[in-house]
Amino acid sequence: MEARLKLANLLVAAGQYEAGMDHLLEIVRRDRGFEDDIGRKTLLAVFNLLDGDERVSRYRRMLSSLLY
Repeated sequence: MEARLKLANLLVAAGQYEAGMDHLLEIVRRDRGFEDDIGRKTLLAVFNLLDGDERVSRYRRMLSSLLY
């Protein structure tokens, strides 16, 4: 999980947002409690970074389906 989180952060920093968000969703899917819910918290930070981008609503729906 730690390696996946590092990869997600690197991808987001490199502007490869979808790939990074895919890894973050996988972290949430596998272990929501990992590092105090860091997958979800990091996704929310990426959503704020991409405010107004059409990908945000799609990824919000995916996150929501994992959480509820």
